[in-house]
Amino acid sequence: MIEFVSSGNISIEKAYIHPIWADIHLHPIQNKLSLIYLYDIENEREFVINISNIDTHRTTLDKISLDLKESVVIDKKSFLNIMDIPSMYDADLLSYLSINNQLQRNDTSAHTHFYRKFYNLKWVNNLIPISKHIESIRETRDEFLQYYDWKGESPQV
Repeated sequence: MIEFVSSGNISIEKAYIHPIWADIHLHPIQNKLSLIYLYDIENEREFVINISNIDTHRTTLDKISLDLKESVVIDKKSFLNIMDIPSMYDADLLSYLSINNQLQRNDTSAHTHFYRKFYNLKWVNNLIPISKHIESIRETRDEFLQYYDWKGESPQV
């Protein structure tokens, strides 16, 4: 069950973080977040922080504090433009070092439709329903977790 967080503290020992940028064409410095998906690897809990998606439960990052002991994030370099979390590792790099391949981004048919129909529209990811983003994120997350094995210690990069 997905927990929508609009304020408070999220405390996770080992987290998988998947940010969704509002615009697929802009550089992260010029872009903004549509939402952040967090997955508690040890307790199998899912959290969504909706920043600017048209779906309900919108919030701002200053209303939420993250207490993450260790985390892996998709595209860490881009995410660092928004926030820096201690003990944060790049999921793509870990995947590449494990299986010699980056993680696949699995767009749904809704993503394909919106990207084709609204190619020039700014912030197009804000229009795609959160449920479709989560469907896509879960496929990428599951692919990553298939090779994830820290055995109680930090990943070796």
